[in-house]
Amino acid sequence: MTTTEMALRNLKQPELRNDVEQYLRAGPGEGDPSKLPGNITKAEIAPSLAYAEWQMNPVSDNEFDITMDKLFNYITTFINPNMTGEGIEKATRIYHDALKRLPGDLLSEAVDSVIQNWRWGKQMPKPGDIMAYVADDYGWRILRRGRLKIAVQGAYEETPKGQTWHDLTDAEKAAFDSKIKAMTSGIKRMEA
Repeated sequence: MTTTEMALRNLKQPELRNDVEQYLRAGPGEGDPSKLPGNITKAEIAPSLAYAEWQMNPVSDNEFDITMDKLFNYITTFINPNMTGEGIEKATRIYHDALKRLPGDLLSEAVDSVIQNWRWGKQMPKPGDIMAYVADDYGWRILRRGRLKIAVQGAYEETPKGQTWHDLTDAEKAAFDSKIKAMTSGIKRMEA
């Protein structure tokens, strides 16, 4: 089990109101991403944004190595038993360049899917073949994070005056932004 998988097991996505979840799950082009349902507060959204940011962290070098070992064990057993260390090294660099932005859990899931479903005989899977298994999940994560960022920038802040984000003073905005950064860095420290 990778570090990311262990952290995900211990860290659960914060729950949001049903109407906000529906807003976040709307498909691309559905609804206006700048209009949140109801009077949602940043305090409700901030933990979910921190989690979404954490979920988008690219694969670590250690996780990548573990995942590639699994893939190349499969390749050298079933696809190309004659592949040498030099060939594996070259292929690993190509895979790394193409897949390094993927989060570790998605890369691991994609490689597991390739191993379970590969049907193209002695042809090695291309990076795009691997990415295809998780492209939808990756796209939804990007969309969700983007909508949460828009929501945080435009949502109402809990203040005695009930002001919108744009009505807050620079000092109030800076204080809230530092809270979000603290939450995000706390999650990143959990991953390490």
